[in-house]
Amino acid sequence: MRRVIRKIWLGVGSATLASAPVTHAAGVVPPYPRTEQAAAPHVVLVGKDHPPGTAGAQGGETYLRDGGPSDTRVRVLRDLLLIEGHFRIVDELVAAGRFDEAVKRMGEMTLEAREKVEPYMKGQGVKPFTPLVAETQTALSKSNLQAFKAGRKKLDERIVQARAAFKKFQTPHYRFALRGIVETLKAAASSYDASVQGGLIVSASEYQDGRGYVLAAELALSRIETGLTAIDAGALREIKTALIELKRAWPSLAPPTSITMSADGPTVLAARIEELAEPFWGPN
Repeated sequence: MRRVIRKIWLGVGSATLASAPVTHAAGVVPPYPRTEQAAAPHVVLVGKDHPPGTAGAQGGETYLRDGGPSDTRVRVLRDLLLIEGHFRIVDELVAAGRFDEAVKRMGEMTLEAREKVEPYMKGQGVKPFTPLVAETQTALSKSNLQAFKAGRKKLDERIVQARAAFKKFQTPHYRFALRGIVETLKAAASSYDASVQGGLIVSASEYQDGRGYVLAAELALSRIETGLTAIDAGALREIKTALIELKRAWPSLAPPTSITMSADGPTVLAARIEELAEPFWGPN
């Protein structure tokens, strides 16, 4: 995980048009900008627990230096999806009886995203993932499937709680959610590119990273599908078609013996999806 986030493309930038204020590094609190070009480079969440002039979490500036989107409201959504993507791969590994790999992915592969998003969760009164991750790893190490399932349920509930806590900063929510999805697909494309060398998958771990991210992004898109349909049903259909094509790069948990897409294929498709999402960026 630590290698993936550093490779993520420079993102869409700040999402637009939100009602909540933002705290800058200098403590100045202007309204959120209406265009990403005008967006401030350092944005931290604020709210009733962190009034204007105070940071929503420690280390906000460092959190914005990994090459991803510069708006924390988008960044936390992306990182929650990255974590969720790893959990999806854990589920597949457990179903395949590969418990040792599942333990590693549950802990090590989610660590960087957890370290970055958890301070913001704490700032909004949401408990961290880390204790639940440790609990679930213990269950896996003992091959206790019942305890594992209970732990996974708690982790999914914690993700839902985190999304709900951040939602009050994301107006309109569909716009921020879609930006988070786009950034997650970029991370998936980056992972796929890193997994391929000479026409072969040389890193199963990187390959699985990308697979998990796409699965999480697809599920996230389904959560906002109704709202997007009301705005531009045609654009949404094209996005879903491109996403189906993108998923072909990851046909199974185990890497295929020969690649189903060129190394840069997912990158091109992720860029296409970002372009198709443009009708949803402006005021509606």
